[in-house]
Amino acid sequence: MSRDNGAILVCCGPDNNGGHGLVCARHLKHFGYKPSIFYPKTSNQQIFENLRLQCERMDMPFLSFFPSEPHLIDSAYNLVVDAIYGSCHKERITGDFASVLETLKKIENPLVSLDIPSGWDIENGCSDGLQPSMLISLTCPKLCARHFQGQHHYLGGRYIPRTLELRYELNLPQYAGIDCTVELKTQHQSTTHNTSATTTTTTTSSSTTTTTTTNTTNTNTNTTASSAS
Repeated sequence: MSRDNGAILVCCGPDNNGGHGLVCARHLKHFGYKPSIFYPKTSNQQIFENLRLQCERMDMPFLSFFPSEPHLIDSAYNLVVDAIYGSCHKERITGDFASVLETLKKIENPLVSLDIPSGWDIENGCSDGLQPSMLISLTCPKLCARHFQGQHHYLGGRYIPRTLELRYELNLPQYAGIDCTVELKTQHQSTTHNTSATTTTTTTSSSTTTTTTTNTTNTNTNTTASSAS
């Protein structure tokens, strides 16, 4: 998606995940995209009110109603961000948000869910709920991420102390350099590459370069060593 036509709809709920959505919209604006916000049920907590005011003062439009037809969303926006609910039971989603989720199930444009797709159980997911094409887990992946069928899964939030990671056996991935996000392997990627997956490890010293290529299809290993002159 180019930034010239980067219209994005950010759907925010009343709880913490809605706050994540407002922060997401703010960053998107800084990066040159054009976020619009659907935030029908605001929170009375000051931190969320401050986030809302920030977005308003950055001239982000707030929708007064949600488009009822999926094709209206597809024609107006390039991407939709789901920040409505984090962990909750489907029975808790009623009224306007229930109809919003039903509409989001039918859109054709990419759907990105923050932390937990709205309506999913934190452990078991939801087979008949939203099926986002991208999931952005915050702090650490939740158990429901095992049921994610989309193409891209990112982890954001590089601030967990090593002591807590070890205590709770989080097994967090390594972040590259000073990056604050890391892409995780998905079931979609595993299915795509399981017929020909190759891992290459290169070790270099002042006198020797060793390249080991492992082909997981036939489990044969070839090792080539060349000595530097």
